[in-house]
Amino acid sequence: MNTSLEIGKVMGIPVRLHWTFLAIIVYVGVGFGYLSQPIFGIPYGFGSTEPIQVKWLYSFAFAILLFACVALHEMGHSYVARVYGISIRSITLYFFGGVSSMEDVPRNPRLEFEMAFAGPGVSGIIGLACILLYFQSSALLGANHPFTVLLSTLGIVNLILMVFNLLPAFPMDGGRVLRSWLATQMPYMTATNKAASIGKMFAILMGIFGLFSGGILLLVIAFFIYIGASEEERATTINICLEGIKVRNIMSSDVHTVPPGMNLRELTDLVFREKHRGYPVAENEELLGMVTIADMWRIPESLRESTTVGDVMSRKIFHIGPDEGAIVAMKKMTELELRRLPVIENGRLVGILSREDLVRAMELCSGGGNLSGGFMAGEGQASLGKPPEGREYQGIGIRLVSLIIDNIIIGIIIVVIGSMVGFGMMAQEMVPWWIGLLYFVIYIGYFALLEGSRGQTIGKMITKIKVVGEDGKPIDMNQALIRNLLRIIDGLFAYLIGAILIWRSDKKQKLGDSIAKTVVVKAEILIS
Repeated sequence: MNTSLEIGKVMGIPVRLHWTFLAIIVYVGVGFGYLSQPIFGIPYGFGSTEPIQVKWLYSFAFAILLFACVALHEMGHSYVARVYGISIRSITLYFFGGVSSMEDVPRNPRLEFEMAFAGPGVSGIIGLACILLYFQSSALLGANHPFTVLLSTLGIVNLILMVFNLLPAFPMDGGRVLRSWLATQMPYMTATNKAASIGKMFAILMGIFGLFSGGILLLVIAFFIYIGASEEERATTINICLEGIKVRNIMSSDVHTVPPGMNLRELTDLVFREKHRGYPVAENEELLGMVTIADMWRIPESLRESTTVGDVMSRKIFHIGPDEGAIVAMKKMTELELRRLPVIENGRLVGILSREDLVRAMELCSGGGNLSGGFMAGEGQASLGKPPEGREYQGIGIRLVSLIIDNIIIGIIIVVIGSMVGFGMMAQEMVPWWIGLLYFVIYIGYFALLEGSRGQTIGKMITKIKVVGEDGKPIDMNQALIRNLLRIIDGLFAYLIGAILIWRSDKKQKLGDSIAKTVVVKAEILIS
C-alpha cells in the first residue's frame, strides 16, 4: 500500500509526504500555539500572540515552515551525495523527520562525514539566518510582532535540530559522523558495531528520561533510534558479508522449468514432491514467465485440473545476470518484493536465485565459509546471529504464555504478602508509593533471582524455555538483573515495545536481552 504522497521534485529528487506527517503538523501547530517561553530574552512560541486567529495562523504556518526546513536538511545530505555520484531515489517526510533513500551508503569515511554533517549544517545556517532576521524584524516591527516571533521560533528550533542531530546517537547524523571517525581508526564493521552500541545507549537514556519526564514524543524518538541502530548494524553486516559474491557463486544451476500447458493439479504434485515454491515457465528454451505457489492457491481446487500454468503465471519477468553482485540481487528482491530471480546470460536461462540462496550464503559467511575465492577475510566474518549450538530462539508467542503464567504467580505472591503485612491498612494510611516500590521489587526480584540462579522462572519451566547467554552458557545474576530492570522500557504499552523488538531481532531479543547479551531458547535440548 502506498502511504506517501509525492508533492514535487527538487534537483530531480522526488519529495514525498508520509501520512504521519499530517498528524505531526497538527501536533506542532497546536503545541507552539500554546507555548510562550522566551529563551535568552528571545520570544519562543505563539502563546501570547493576539488576537487568537492570528496566533493559530502563525503557529500552523510555523509548523509547515519547520518541515520545509526538515526537507532542506535532507536536501543537504542529498546534494553532497549527488556531488559524489550517489543516486538519491527519494526524500520522504515522516512525523519524526526526513529520510533520504539512497542507492548505496558510502563506506568512505570522509564522504560519510561530509554527507552526515551537511544536514545539520543546513539546519544551523537556517537557524542563524532566522535569528539575524529576527533582530532586523524586531527593530522594524517590534519584538512581539507575530512575524518577528515566527522568525525567532524558527531560528531557535533549527539550532536545536542541528545540536540534536549531531548527538552521537547512531543512525542519526551525529552517529554517522562518529562512525566515519571510528572507521579511520578500525575496520568498518567494528566501527559500525561501536557506533550502533553508543546509539542504542543514547536511545535507552533518552527513553528513560522521556518515561520519567512524561515526554511521550521523546519515548517514540528513542524507540526509533534504537530500532534504526539495530537495523543499520544488521544491514551493514549483511552488505559486508555478501561483498564480493557474485550471483553465479550462490545461484541454483539445476533449474527445473515447467511448460505453460501443464495444469495446476500437476503443478501441485510437483511442488509437494520437489519442495519448491516457484518455477520458471519456459517453452522451446524461451522463458515466458514465473509461476509460484501463491498463483496456484488463487485458483479453487476444483478448477485446478482445467487451469494451466500459462493462465496464472506472471508474464512480467524480472531477472538478473550471473556476474552481478549478490547485494544487487538482494536489493532488487527487496524493492520488488520477489522471492526468486531467474538468472539470464546471453538470453539463456542459466540458473535461479532465491531468497533461501541468499540466506544460505549469509549463514556460510557467518560460519567462515568461502564463497568467492578468498573474500572471507578480516571484517567479512561478521556474525549474523546464529543460535547457540543445539538451540532455537523463542519468539513472541511462547514467551507471552510464559509471561502470563509468571504474572499470575506474582499476583498470588503479592496477595499473600499483602495479607501478611496488611496492605489494606497501609492503603488507608496513604502510602501508595511504598506499596508501588514493594511491588516493583517483588516483580523484578522474582524474575532476576530465578533467571539468575537457574535461567528459568516458573512460567519458563512450564513452557520449557530458558534464558542463556548469547554464547549458550548460563547467565549470571548481573545479566539477569540488567535484563529485568529494562522491563521498565520493554513493558511499555502492555509489552508492545518488547514485542516489536523481539519481532525485529534476528536473535528474538527485546531491549533487556540485547543489553544483557542474553537470548531465550528451548530448555529441553542440552548443549553437548
